[in-house]
Amino acid sequence: MATPYKMILQRLFSSLIVILSCGVLLLGTAYGEMASISFIRDTEIESVLYAIVHPLARAAGIDEKSIRIYLLATPEINAAASSDGRIFINAGLILKTRNVGQLRGVLAHELGHVAAHHGTRQKGLSKNLSAASLAAIFVGSGLGVTTGRADLALGVISAGTSMAGSAFCHHSRQEESAADIQAVKILKKLGYSHRGVVEFLILLRGQERLLEGEIPSYFRTHPGTQERIETLRDESTPGGHSVPDTEEQPYRRMKEKLFAFWAPLDQVMQETNQNATFSRGIALYRQGRLAEALNLLEILLARETKKNPYLLELKAQILLEKKEVPRAISVYREALSNLPAQEAAPLLQLSLAHALLEAGNPTHLEEALKILNDLTAHEKDNPQLWHLLAIGYGKKKDPGRTHLALAEEAIALGDEKRAHEEALRAQKKIPKNTPSYARVRDLLADLTLRKETSRKE
Repeated sequence: MATPYKMILQRLFSSLIVILSCGVLLLGTAYGEMASISFIRDTEIESVLYAIVHPLARAAGIDEKSIRIYLLATPEINAAASSDGRIFINAGLILKTRNVGQLRGVLAHELGHVAAHHGTRQKGLSKNLSAASLAAIFVGSGLGVTTGRADLALGVISAGTSMAGSAFCHHSRQEESAADIQAVKILKKLGYSHRGVVEFLILLRGQERLLEGEIPSYFRTHPGTQERIETLRDESTPGGHSVPDTEEQPYRRMKEKLFAFWAPLDQVMQETNQNATFSRGIALYRQGRLAEALNLLEILLARETKKNPYLLELKAQILLEKKEVPRAISVYREALSNLPAQEAAPLLQLSLAHALLEAGNPTHLEEALKILNDLTAHEKDNPQLWHLLAIGYGKKKDPGRTHLALAEEAIALGDEKRAHEEALRAQKKIPKNTPSYARVRDLLADLTLRKETSRKE
């Protein structure tokens, strides 16, 4: 009969289901009473979104390092920002925009709420909630609970919460207007037109009429849309410089990638645009036709004058799923070496760490653990990171830090009960007077405080 610790390790390995190009994992089941909330994680998509958001944040006087973007796997058109700088945006909204100016306008508006300190009364609540819990509130209050599709090949994190509430994503008409004005100031400071904000609102207003009175989710959480359109039109003429193709091209590529991973397979296979080969490769990958998908990727890579790191990332993922682990590690390293100098690409590093864990030798294990521990500074709310750390420490036969990683994973998933149980197990196994023991104590104290605060509320 397996010991409890061996059973934990078996559970960890059995739940490690790789399903997507960026190497992030589908972890377990949802917690709480609400259905699962799914986040899309992809290196290239996040690179594009942060390239848009960071200059906006700097222009707004917001520390760009405090901004975290969470892309939700739902077709509904909506976006929201919490007071501590977490921005939630639905994939449906990105696919609805027609140019990068419209998307930039939406993000500038959300940063306008952050810059204007809207929802300050919810600041403490926001900081004490995991991204999964906030996302559940956002989805539940704005559009009803949506469960991500099982065949969505981009990164999916199953999460959930029993918490109900919607204050952080609902604003008054006055706050919406103030955020619009703030967005205009931010865009003007960077030399951009605010035309995109107006265009997007008009686009959605047209959709609202087509839906015969049904109120789209965006209008439920962003009231006074017609008034906002008129106010923005009254602003000085939305001039600004034209958007260079260097900005439009990554935006179009991001939309194409979302479509290829998300749209019905027959639609993807019928694509005839310039990215049709790329889209068909993803469609083949989604169907599990890995060898055919790999052949198309090789064709695309052969056309590149400089190796595309995101194509290499997908190639490495396919190799990993084909159990060609040494080749996958080599291609992941090549992808990282071809990234732009300023790009950290934590998801790509996470994928490399996963491949290194799969390699099954001590040298690769130590490298994987170093990568994962370094990533905790930037990806602390990513349950996949903690899951992989638990596997790594399991391989190293370190039960204390295995349980600690499982506690951190549970916190990231919004399951405080399981987090408390795992932390107590970790406390019994970790030597005292060590950094890990101090972290367990802090974690237990924080969980106790959260429980007491929740009881008082």
